[in-house]
Amino acid sequence: MYNKAVILTCVIGCLFMFALCGCGSDTEDLSNEPVNNLPMVRRLTVPDEFVPGETIELQIMAHDPDGDTLSYEWHVSAGTLDSTTGSTVKWTAPADTLSVTITVRVNDGPDSGITRSRTVTYLEERPPEVIQDSIIPGERAAGINLGDPFKTVTELYGKQDDPIDRSGFFAYWDNNIGISGFVNDDHTVRSLFIRKPNKAKTPTGIGVGNTLEQVEDEFGPAEEIEDRNTSHWYWARGIHFRYDADFKVESIYIFEPIKRLHAAPQLNPEQIQKIKAMDLEHKRRYKTITDSQE
Repeated sequence: MYNKAVILTCVIGCLFMFALCGCGSDTEDLSNEPVNNLPMVRRLTVPDEFVPGETIELQIMAHDPDGDTLSYEWHVSAGTLDSTTGSTVKWTAPADTLSVTITVRVNDGPDSGITRSRTVTYLEERPPEVIQDSIIPGERAAGINLGDPFKTVTELYGKQDDPIDRSGFFAYWDNNIGISGFVNDDHTVRSLFIRKPNKAKTPTGIGVGNTLEQVEDEFGPAEEIEDRNTSHWYWARGIHFRYDADFKVESIYIFEPIKRLHAAPQLNPEQIQKIKAMDLEHKRRYKTITDSQE
């Protein structure tokens, strides 16, 4: 009798536990819901620097692993956007801000998405890269013609390091430019000096760094030689070459050609004196700058 009671109790307990388990069978199983994967950004095209007032295209490329439809929200801390939605928008940079944060959010649902941000900075005005242009003796060098208004020089190379002084001298000592010269009283270019690393060359390829032998192959013997064979003047052509200790071209001087006086064999001594004075002044100033940099 006792054993029957024990067995009955066990059976009732099992039925009770089964009933409890059965009661929870209608509860929603969240583990079976699909997991949402966030969008993935393949590329964000945003500049590192900006020029005030310029309009730049911003673009983001993204995809969603689940195939969800993506939407985009753009924000900028300064400047204006032509649109705040879409994978591609246009941004007009501000005129008086040093840095701007550009943010874009990629959404794959009402409350789901990722955000990317970039900071772009104001691009200071810089001189352009060295202009590779021809040298025409007595006429032009590095994009500048003798007789051009000085405005042409600043449009090509920006603000000069040495402003025009009473003698008319100006200079770009920046190693990326290598140009100096003199202007007339009306601020038109009178003469030009080309220095390393300027890559302007004559039509046959003579420029800074070429050898004395190469120069003479093109121009022939110099009309006048000074400074222990390191200063060669071609007066009738309007060009002067100064050489270093290895007899490689250190600088090129472009000036208006000196014509002979009537039928006489001699050149105009007054013009020669003025041109040589400008050459010596350039040489003195260049030495001062290079000595200060050592």
